[in-house]
Amino acid sequence: MRNVLLTGATGAIGPSVTKAFFDAGYNVRILAHCKADYNSLPSVQIWQGDVTDTLSVESALVGIDAVVHMAALLHIINPPPELRTKYEHVNIRGTQIVVEAARKAKVRRIVFFSTIAVYGYSHGLLLNEGVVTNLLMVSANTF
Repeated sequence: MRNVLLTGATGAIGPSVTKAFFDAGYNVRILAHCKADYNSLPSVQIWQGDVTDTLSVESALVGIDAVVHMAALLHIINPPPELRTKYEHVNIRGTQIVVEAARKAKVRRIVFFSTIAVYGYSHGLLLNEGVVTNLLMVSANTF
């Protein structure tokens, strides 16, 4: 399993993840909806496209063994109504397209990244999987 496709490689943590896979000896391809600068990693393949476009995703998956799906709109918990449709289109529909295309291409592994914002407001706590249960109880008791 040496050929990996990364979505969201131009985002907040994407460059670090891309470099980690590159340094580990993987053949890295990224699907980027905006201009990507990976001049320091010349063998990284850059495919222009969007996770919400089935044809872009399907073509990027040709010859790929694993997908690391990081593409998303981030940093707004409960987006306002005017942004909700866009968030749902990218975050939900985009993920659905990536998964369906990966299945169709017989990709062996899909790794899904998410944001810590899925836990909701932290009330000033440092979050990790160990505090989620307690945090949910605190949140429920404050409403």
